[in-house]
Amino acid sequence: MTVNATDSGNTRADVQAVDCPTCAAGSRIAYLAGASGLTVPVNDVAVAGTRTLTILYESDGARDLYVSVNGGADQQLAGLTGRGDWETPAGTTLRITLEKGSNTLLFHNPVGPAPDLDQFSIR
Repeated sequence: MTVNATDSGNTRADVQAVDCPTCAAGSRIAYLAGASGLTVPVNDVAVAGTRTLTILYESDGARDLYVSVNGGADQQLAGLTGRGDWETPAGTTLRITLEKGSNTLLFHNPVGPAPDLDQFSIR
């Protein structure tokens, strides 16, 4: 499963889509900081279990990203440095546990700015 950060099925809270010619969908989610967040639905999971979440992002310096699955405890991805600019995608992975059926992924950073988000893949 692959989802663009700017997909219309995602729920945006005080974030913006900005143009990005090198991003998968031609745009990315920016201004993710403090109380803002991006919630991505993950539906129709046939079997519960642990999966690998791949996150494509852009950043010109070290930024932290927090991921919560189904409202659970945050998993912190600290110091994501990106490729040194806001146009070249970088990637990172995280192991997550999904339930059978519907799930949600919340991407945020309650204490500072997060990297801009481009695309997510779950395998």
